[in-house]
This record gives sequence, structure tokens and C-alpha cells, in this order.
Amino acid sequence: QTQKNIGFRFFQNRKRRMLLANNLRKLDDLRDSGFVSEEEYQDRKAKLLDADPEHDPSFFRLSESIYQTSVSSSTDSSLTRGFLEYHVKPKKSFVQKLHKANTTSKQIRLFVSSTFVDMVEERSLLVSNVFPHIKKICRQRNINFVYVDFRWGITKEDSAGGKVLELCLDEIDTCRPYFLGILGQRYGWCKSGAVPDKALEETFTNAEMRYPWIQKYTDRSITEIEMLYGALFFPELASSSLFYLRDESYANGKPNWKSTPNSPEEKKLDQLKSQIRNSGLKVTENYKDPKVFAEMVLKDLTEIIERDFPISRTKKETVIEREERQMKSFASENAHPRDALEIQLNNYLKEKRGTPLLVVGEPGSGKTSLLAHWIQKQTEGTTVVVSCFFGLIHQKVHKNIYYILSLLKKEFGFSKEIPVDPTELLHSLTEWLAMVAATGKELILLLEGINHVEGDNLSWLPKQFPASVKTIISCTTGTEYYTDLTSADRSWKNVLNITPLTDSEKRELIKTYLETYSKKMSFVETQALVQARASQNPLYLRTILHQLVMHGNYDNLLKFIEQFTITENLDQLFDIVLELLEKEHRLPEAPNFMKDVLSLIGVSRYGMVEAELVAILKVYQQSPWSSLFAAIGPESIFKQSGVIRFRNIRFQEAVRRRYLSKNSEEEKYRNRIVEYFATKEISERKIHEFPWQLKQLSKKSELLNFLTSDIKILTNLYTPLTKFDFFGYLQATGESSKVADAYIRLLKQQEASASPSEYGEMTYKAANFLFESGNLSLAVPIFTKAVQILVDLHTEKSKEVANVLYDFSLLYTQQARYEEAENMVDRCMKIRKNLFGSSHPKVADCLWSKALIKKKQSNFADSILLYKQALEIVTKSFGAYHPQVAQITKTMGDVYRLQSLYDKATELYEESLAINRSNFGNMHPSVAECLDCLGRISKKEGHYTRAKALYDEALTILTQLYGATHVAIAETCMNLADVERKVTNFSASEELYKKAIRIFIHEFGTNHPDVAECYNSMGILYKDLGKHEEAVKYIENGIAILNVVFPSGHLKFARFFNNLADIYAIMAKFSQAKELYLKAMKINEAKLGTEHPEVSENLNAIGKIEKKRGNYAEARRCYERSLAIVTKVYGDEHPKVALFLHDLGVIYRKEKMFDESWKTYSRAKELNSIHFGENSAAVGQNLNGLGMILKKKGDNAGAQEMHEEALRIMERVYGPHHEKVALTLNYLAETARKQGKYTYDGAEKLYNRALEINMRCFGEEHPEVAENLNGLGQVYKNQMNYAKAETIFKKSIEISERTLGTTHPHVINRHKNLAELYESWGRVDDSKVVWQKYEVIKKQREAEEVAMRNESFRV
Repeated sequence: QTQKNIGFRFFQNRKRRMLLANNLRKLDDLRDSGFVSEEEYQDRKAKLLDADPEHDPSFFRLSESIYQTSVSSSTDSSLTRGFLEYHVKPKKSFVQKLHKANTTSKQIRLFVSSTFVDMVEERSLLVSNVFPHIKKICRQRNINFVYVDFRWGITKEDSAGGKVLELCLDEIDTCRPYFLGILGQRYGWCKSGAVPDKALEETFTNAEMRYPWIQKYTDRSITEIEMLYGALFFPELASSSLFYLRDESYANGKPNWKSTPNSPEEKKLDQLKSQIRNSGLKVTENYKDPKVFAEMVLKDLTEIIERDFPISRTKKETVIEREERQMKSFASENAHPRDALEIQLNNYLKEKRGTPLLVVGEPGSGKTSLLAHWIQKQTEGTTVVVSCFFGLIHQKVHKNIYYILSLLKKEFGFSKEIPVDPTELLHSLTEWLAMVAATGKELILLLEGINHVEGDNLSWLPKQFPASVKTIISCTTGTEYYTDLTSADRSWKNVLNITPLTDSEKRELIKTYLETYSKKMSFVETQALVQARASQNPLYLRTILHQLVMHGNYDNLLKFIEQFTITENLDQLFDIVLELLEKEHRLPEAPNFMKDVLSLIGVSRYGMVEAELVAILKVYQQSPWSSLFAAIGPESIFKQSGVIRFRNIRFQEAVRRRYLSKNSEEEKYRNRIVEYFATKEISERKIHEFPWQLKQLSKKSELLNFLTSDIKILTNLYTPLTKFDFFGYLQATGESSKVADAYIRLLKQQEASASPSEYGEMTYKAANFLFESGNLSLAVPIFTKAVQILVDLHTEKSKEVANVLYDFSLLYTQQARYEEAENMVDRCMKIRKNLFGSSHPKVADCLWSKALIKKKQSNFADSILLYKQALEIVTKSFGAYHPQVAQITKTMGDVYRLQSLYDKATELYEESLAINRSNFGNMHPSVAECLDCLGRISKKEGHYTRAKALYDEALTILTQLYGATHVAIAETCMNLADVERKVTNFSASEELYKKAIRIFIHEFGTNHPDVAECYNSMGILYKDLGKHEEAVKYIENGIAILNVVFPSGHLKFARFFNNLADIYAIMAKFSQAKELYLKAMKINEAKLGTEHPEVSENLNAIGKIEKKRGNYAEARRCYERSLAIVTKVYGDEHPKVALFLHDLGVIYRKEKMFDESWKTYSRAKELNSIHFGENSAAVGQNLNGLGMILKKKGDNAGAQEMHEEALRIMERVYGPHHEKVALTLNYLAETARKQGKYTYDGAEKLYNRALEINMRCFGEEHPEVAENLNGLGQVYKNQMNYAKAETIFKKSIEISERTLGTTHPHVINRHKNLAELYESWGRVDDSKVVWQKYEVIKKQREAEEVAMRNESFRV
């Protein structure tokens, strides 16, 4: 009885000990989380132990021993059997319950048991090669796979506190019945020798509190106890256990890999192996090396999974069910709580409005993990929850919308069919959410990561949501999507900014992440991560933690962490990760395996399918692939609908920076993708990847052959979502006509085999393609056929026929076949009126189209009338202050602006501006658009200060609404750049033009009118800067785009021709310049009339050419006519008047009409001073003209003063090396020479400086160089340096003859100078020869002038 009493005291003692253990464990958690310092931890621990009067382990073991003696002598056999079973080994019923609970779950947890020192290779291969593949097999069966691998994960504090064994046994219980044991020639951590191992003793003592049977095995190793508890105690319950015994020879020559021969440890190891062999469990003996081991484990685990979870019994899912499961699984795996932010999310749900909540943050800030955790908690309530993690399964916007609608259909029981057409899907979400609101039920709609999908904008996303729909939208800051979401156009004020992690949040993330893998870190190791500079970013932390799980080792864990935490940002971190992984993933058949894989993904369009990578790299074993993707981690790479893609932009940038910085490397990997797809049949993957790669590689012929090989390519690529890609491919081939011809041929081949409806749709699509690709004449017969087919299918009065007629009318309008275009749009309007009534917006579209036709015909009156009719329909439908009314009003203003009726245009623009401000306030894109239009008027009227203010205001609005890269920004940047150029602020102008070009190309591709306009403007700017070759290239590029986009004779060509001609004139290519001016004037007179300002520009330009050619009388007539036009249109105070007056003054001077010249120069200077200021380049040009008049009148001192002031202005505006500075220097040198200043410091120095600048700007072969040489020759003649003067004069004549022609007035004058030189030199015979040539040339010139006057009269 005494013994039994002592035994009961044992149970009481054990209960107290369990309570003490729980308190100690809580204290450990406080320390591990950083809430308690090490010193405070030890103090609290001592107090807990002192508070337990019987905490001495010796008493615990004594009382247990006495109790065992008592029950062993008891006559109660059941008591005896139960006690012994529980205290010699675990209770079988307990193990059976765990076994049953774990096997009925949808999870496999595998415990890996082995010694550590000699099994590093095996364990590493399991984690890197085997387990990733096992996870894939489990996913196919809709189950989760988790492995417990204690290579590290037991903290030093736990180890020092004696918790190692207890933690291991706890994890074995959670993993039952799945256990994997590995043994070599080491026995493991156990009592050895006479010196006591205090840590091991405390480990056993602490474990005994929960596992009393351990006291019988304190002489065994930790590894053996794991294997006993995990499988060998009850082999009949361990059919899912696997054991592997390594061949002894593998440990030869490796220190510490074998137990001491004949030692107790060796004997116990042999006994353990015998017990394993005799257990009846699956045992693999004598495997030769770790690689063979990994292959065996993969095979055995696969068999166990198929046995326990056969694929045949896996529930077959619908596509939507599978996608929903994947979404939920993703949310579960990536969830991480952030209490403070979740409070704000919960508060949003209490609001009564339907305004969405925007959750925004930088890349990797934790938006996804926060929302994944929060949305899981919402599913526990009664409110319907629909969540979509964009980009996880689908990258196409319409496919994500289809998924959302499918869930809405299921949750609310809607009978409505979901649209299948992508275009219809993009506009269906608003309607379906209205259906949800009509049910009276509430919906939580999560749209997470909408910046992860393809698409140019968020037009598919409703701007208003029902009040019963609580919508949470997350987006990365700095993206175009973020700009759209936060624009005033949406007026969404609810914004939750993801804040950086606090230290406590970092610790919680670390803890929860590692718990997934049954791992923990010590306080020191945790602090190393917490204190890292970039650790406030969750992606940074998760990336490091993933590498720790995959590659960390207990012995050097802190050192392993520190190699990452020295980095200051994600970019540096990814560089280190890539370097680490490169070393670990080398294959004999692919030495650069990881580089090759990531580079192929990096150069692909949207990612690569694994089978494609396997075929390209010829690595056919599965394990290297699973190992690599597992090592990189889901934070950086993932599989979406079978396509492997980069998960975040920062990792993608790191890959490109490390592997693809050289063009040669990028081309190499692109070519490998092309070689792979070249041999494949037509498929969706090939259609979307292959031509894109060919385009990137500029393989024009291969791209052309592919595009013209199959009609499927047209039907798949020419869609609303992909047609701009298609046009990009056409442009890249340079042979769009051949593509068009091929599709006509392919279409004809389908006529017999396709059904009428299929062929009708195919024909309509082909017609539109030909139209949009610029093959207008080829499109006409196809449109005609499409009309007939659709009439036969749907009758004449159907909406389908109306649609094709409408598109056909646009084609005819583009061709300037206005009568046919009007006929088509009238037919369309008749059908639509019958279907919808005369006041329907569809009818307004037709009126709009007719107005466009009238405008193209320069029938502005009828155009305005039609716009007014359209405006009346819209006004009746929506009221006078509706935004659409404002838009039509603005468009009417555009028509008036084209007629140079600026007052009326201004009135309409201001009316539109007032309506928009009343509807939207000041900060709205429509307001900015009106301001931009008013700026154009001010620019045309020469009010540059006001124009700049208007453009600046518009730009401020657009930048605040859209950010700095929106297309609307580009348009205003271009207009502002024009003004900056006009006021000679060239650096600002160039920066604005380049910004506009970047935006337009990004938005529209290269073949777009706005890109052409930018190129044209850049050409003008470079002309002003004296960079003529660059200017020509820009404008020629612009004309090339116009040739693709517009028919010949389009009004835009006139302006581009005119600007290119200006540059040719400067470059002394006068024939080419005049030809272009005449082409431009012909277009302008046909489209705008003979009295339009654009015609005056052409006349002025032709006058300059005639002036250059010496035909001064004809030049004067052109100038006088152009001046009359601009004065009539703009009045006599306009800057254009000043410009044309100056040009006319030059001709008056050339014709020796000095008084008239002085008057025109003075009036031009007066106007330019008003508009541009006294220090403007235009004023400097006027001063040069006035100086030349004074020089002609003999006032050289006055002339010098004028030219010196002009030089000061020109150098300030253009810098010291511009052509206009050289021109002024030439004038100043001539004045100095007239004053007798022949020395180096006088005329000679000025001429030489002008010569140096002009040769730098134009090269040697240019009239301005010849002009400088002529003046320099005069100086040397005056210095009586006749030999040098002769050389200079001859060179001047040679250049003039080559650039101006042999009979130009300058050539005649320079022969005269050479003859006079010979006279002064005393070389009479030479002088006579030159004089004779002079007379011959002079007579030829007189005859040519008669012919030129006749030609000019004809023109």
C-alpha cells in the first residue's frame, strides 16, 4: 500500500510537472519572439522552478520505479498490462487514433529520420530533387504534401533546454503513418563514455514528462528512439514507413562517418538494423550512393501515394472547380496575418457605399499574403465571397472575368449563360454585379493583383459598384493600372496603403512561415533577419526563408542567413540567390542548366511550358526540373495554366541583368525557342510565341512565311485582343502586301469547305484586317462579298449587315471615295433607324461618320450640320450638360479650328470646358483636353505665353490623374514642346518630344499617326539645332508611317513634305526641296483652298528656294503673295507676318531696294520684340538684316554695332557652334573687311571661326562654306597674300559650282573676284581667261532667268 501511495504521488508529481512544462514552453515562445531578453528569460525560468517543491527529476524517476514495482506484483492484470504498455512503449490505441486521424485528412506529412553528419547528401537530395516531384504527384490528387526534416529547425535554446527529443516525437505523431528512416554507419547522438552529456540527459528528462516510456531507452540514440516510436514499436501500423540502409563502403575514408569498431554504439547500431530487417516493413539495403537512394525513395513514395490516394479515385473536377481549388490552395499557402491592416479591411465592410477599397503597395510589400489571410476568414461567415487572384491561373483578362462570372453563377444560382466572346466578356462584369444586387444578398468580391494580367487598360472594370457588393482591389504602385485606379475619373477615395513590416510583424512572419515546415529559429537568428535593412519588405523575408528551408544547415545557420542579410534591397538579394543556385544546379548534360532555363523564360513572351524547356535543353529526367523550380521558390517563379512564368518583376529584372544584358546572349536564347517551334504544328502556343520571337530577331522572311502559311493564323491573331500584335508582325515583315495577297488566297480555299456562317465571319474578319492593315483596295471586294454573305444569312435589315456597312463606309472614307462611303453609311443608318429608332445613339454614330466624310471633303458647313444633328440626339437623350455633349461640342470646335476660324473654335472649346468642369470639377481628363485645344488656338495665334500656361495646366491635371506615362500626357507634351521650340527653349522641347515618342510607341506601336507627328516635330527641332542629317531621318520615318496609315494625298503629307523640304533647302539640295514644296502646296490647295495659311507657308518656302537659286524676282512674288495671305488670315500683328516680312526684306536687299528692305526689317524686328522679346533669335536675325542694309549704304560702324548685338543674341540662344552664329560671324567679318580690318584679329579671325562652324555643321561641300571661303579670299587679297587668296577663291568656286550649279549668281560673282585678284597680282593673261568665262556664264544665267520666269508663271 505504501508503494502504491508513492506511485500515486508520482502521478500527482507528474501533473505538476506537466503544468510546469507548459509554463516553461510559453516562456520559451516569449523569448523566441523577442519579447523577453535572455537575461529576463533565465530569471523567470528560475522562479518557475523554485515555485515547484518537487521538481527534482530524481524523485520523479524514483516514484515511477516504485509504482512499476507495485503494479507488477498486483493481481489486477489489466492494470499491470496497461501500465507496462504505457511505460515500456507508447499505447497502441493512442497510435491507432493518430494513424486514423492523419490518413483521413487531405495531407501527407512525412517525417525524415537519420543521423546528420553522414547523411547531409541524402537529406539534401530529398529536399531538392525528390520532394518537389512528390508534391507534384500529390497535387494531381488534390492532396497536400509536407515533409519534416530536422537538418535544422530546432533552435539552440530548445537544444540547450533539452527539448530536442520531445519536439521530434511530437512531429512524428503529426506525421503518422508516414515515416522515412535512413541509416549508414553512425548510430547517432547517445550516451557515450564516462563523461556525462548534460544536454542529452536533460533532453531525456524533459521528454519523459510526456513520454514516460523513454526512461527505458535512455541508453539509446535519438535516431533509434525516433525509429522505434515512428515505426518499429508497432510495425503492423507502419505500412507507410520506409527504411534505407546504405552500403558500408560509401563511408570509407570519410572522417566521423562510422561508429568506433567494437564499441557499444556499433553493437546497438547492428541491433537496430536487425530489428528493422525483421520488422516486416519496406527495407532497402546496401544502396550505393545518395543519387541511387533518391531514385529509390521517389519510386517507393510514389507507390505509397498511389496506394493510399489512387488517381482513379480522385474526384473529377470541372475546369472551374479545379481553378477554384487552386485559388483556395494558393490563398492558404500564402496567407499571413497583419492585424492592424485587417482591422481597416473589416471597417470597410461596414460601409454602406459601393465604392471599392483599393489595396496598394510596392512589389513584394505583402498585398497578396494579407488579402489571402483576410479573405479566408471571411469565408467562415454567411456572406458570399468570390475571390480571384489575377495572373495565378490566367493571364488574359477575359479568362479571369469568365472565372469570376462562373463563381457568381454558381453562388447565386443565375440561369444566364456566360458570354464566350472575349470582347463581350470584357464588358459583362457590370451587368452581372447588377444581377447580384437584385438578389438582395451581399457579396465580398476580391480582385487581387489586377496588374498581373495582359491588357492596356482597365476598361473592363466597372467605375461604379452596387452598394451590396464590397469590392477589394489590389494593385502594385507605379503601374499604369495603379494610375487608372487612382484617377479622378473613378473618384475612388478608399485606399489602403500597405505599410512596411514592423519588427513584431517580421517575427510573426518568420515564425508562421517556418511552422509550415516544422522549423524554428533562435532569437539571435531571428534578430539577424529582423534587423536586415530590407526586411520590412515581406518578399525579401520570404525569399530568404525559402532559401533557409531549402539549403540551411544547423551547424552554420547564422552564417547562412548573414550572406543574405548583408544585401540592402531585393535586387542585391536576388543576385546572391542566383549565384547560390547556379552552383547547386549543374548537370553533366547541361552545365548552365539554371541559366539556360531562366534565360529561356526571360526572353519568352509570357513564359514557357515545361515540356518546351525539356525539349529545348534535352534534360529528360524529371528530378532536375522539380529540384530547380523548388529551389527558386514560389515567391519568384510559378506555373500558370501550364506555363512557367516569373512571379515578380524584381526577380525577372535580376535574371535579365545577370544573364541577358548582352544582345548576343538574348539572341542566342530567342533562336533556341524559334528552332523548337519551327518544327511544331500550328497551335495556340505557337501562334502566340513563334511570330513574336521572329519579330524580336528581325527574321523577316521566316515571319512572312509563317504568317502566310495558314488561315488559322489570321483567325487566331486578328482579334480585338491581339490584332495590334498582328499588325506589328506585318510591319516587321516589310511585306504587308504579300501577307494580304496570301490571306485572299487562303480565304478563297475555305469557300468550299467552310459552312456559310463560318465563311461569312471569316470573310468579314479578312475584310476588316485588309482595311486596318492599309490594303484598302484589296479590302473592297472582300467587304462586298462579306455584305452579300451576311445579307443572305441575316437579311438586309439585320444589325450584322448594319455593322459591316458601317465599317465599309469607314474604308471608303479612308480611300477618299466619299460618294460610296456616304452611300454605305446611309444604308447603315436606315437599318439602325428601323431597328432602334431615329434618336438612338447608334444613329448618332452614323451621323458622326457622315460628318467625318464631309470634313474630309473640306465641306465644313455640312460637317458642322451633321455634328449638330448628332449633338441634338445626345442632348435629348442625356441633357445639355452631359459629358457626351461636351465631347461633341469640342469636336465641332476642331472643325472650326481647321478652317482657321479661331474665334468660333475658342467659343466651342470654352463651352465644352465649362460643361466638363460642372460635371467633373477641375481635375478631370476632359477638362485637360479642352485646355489643350485652347492651347492650340493660342499657339496658332502666336500667343505663346498663354499657350504655354494652358498646356502646363492641362499637363498638371493629366499627370496627377494618370501619372507621367499616359497617352494623354504624350499629346500635351508634344504641344508644349512645340511652344518651347517656338520660343527657342530647345533642351526642354527635345526632352518633351522624346517623352511623347516613348509613350506613343509603348501605347500604339511604331506605325501610328501620333508617332509620325512626334518624328516630324523632332525633325523640325533638329533642323533648328543644326543637326540636319538627324532631322531628315526623323521626318522620313514619319512619312514612312503616314504611307502605311493614310492614302496618298492626305493632308498630313503636305506638312511633312514641307518640313523635309525645309531641311533639304538648308542642305543646299534645292531641286529636292522645291519638288517637295510643290507637292505640299498641291495637297494644301486641294484640301484647304488657295487662301489658307498653309498655302502661304508653301509659297514662302518656294520663295526661299528661288532666292537661293538667284531668281530674286520670282522669290519676291512668292513672298508678297504669302505675306498677303497671312495678313488676311491673322492680321498684321501676327508672328508669321514678322517672319514673312523678314524674308521679303532679304529679297528687297538682294534687288538693291534698300529703303523698302529697311522698312520691312524694322517692322519685323518690332513685331518679334513684342512676341519673343528683345533677346530672341528672331530679333537677332532682323538685326543682321538691318546691319547689312547699313553696310550697303556705307555705314560700316553702324552695321558692326548691329551685327555684334545679333552675335550676342545668337550665341546666347544657340551656343557658340550653331550655323546661325556662323552666318552672323560672316556678316560681321564682311563689315570688318569693309572697314579695312584685314588682320588676324579683324576680318580674318571672324571668317575662320565662321568657316570652322559651317564645316562642322555641313561638311566641306556646302554653299555657306563657299561663302566663308570667298570672304576669306577677299581678306588675303587685301593683305596682298595673292597666292593664298587664289587657292581660297578657286576652292570657293569649285564648291559653289557643285552645290549651286555653274550659273548661279554666287558662282558668277566669285569668278569676278578671281579675275580682279589676277589683275591686282599683275597676271593679265590669267585675268582675261577668267573674265571671258565670267561673261559666258553671265549670259547663260540671263537666259536661264527668262526660262525660270516662264516656269514660275506656269506653276
